[in-house]
Amino acid sequence: MGDATPGVFDIAVSLERNVKLDDPPKYVHLSWSENDAYHTMTVMWWTEFEESVGYVVYDTGPHNVTSEYAYMAEGSAHKVCYGACCFPGYWHEVGLTGLQPGTTYYFRVGGPGGWSREWKFRTLGLDENVKFVVGGDSRRPWGEGYELKIYPTSISNWPWARDWVTKSAASEDPGLRAVHRGPH
Repeated sequence: MGDATPGVFDIAVSLERNVKLDDPPKYVHLSWSENDAYHTMTVMWWTEFEESVGYVVYDTGPHNVTSEYAYMAEGSAHKVCYGACCFPGYWHEVGLTGLQPGTTYYFRVGGPGGWSREWKFRTLGLDENVKFVVGGDSRRPWGEGYELKIYPTSISNWPWARDWVTKSAASEDPGLRAVHRGPH
């Protein structure tokens, strides 16, 4: 068989395939990662696969398709872990900077795995102030409830933490109006 040594094979395989990744963004939410609520916004969401990348397209008017938006920003993806144990999926984070104060922005998040519906937010006007308190419940006690049993007044335990945060905020601002949603 030519020059080949018996029992030795050289195999070259080249595979090309296009795969449609079906991984639309979930749990889209906003925050600030910089101390500038007038000119910045941080957009976050979850996907099952890291390959879904992290893009935000945005503009000052609504659009029907992603290619119509005037601006696009790329971010990063990371896993959420506690020690060696990581939760499933990837959290994406994109920082938007250079925004105009007091302006409404329309946006979509996503990438190759799919795009979200259109959302909107408004940056604070330069003459506006805001105070807020945010709390949440992951509905998943770490370690099958271990923390709840050992540390019942831990800040991560809901509803104890909800009540503590509400009382603390009310002591700073007696006019505080607390809004609570959920079964707790």
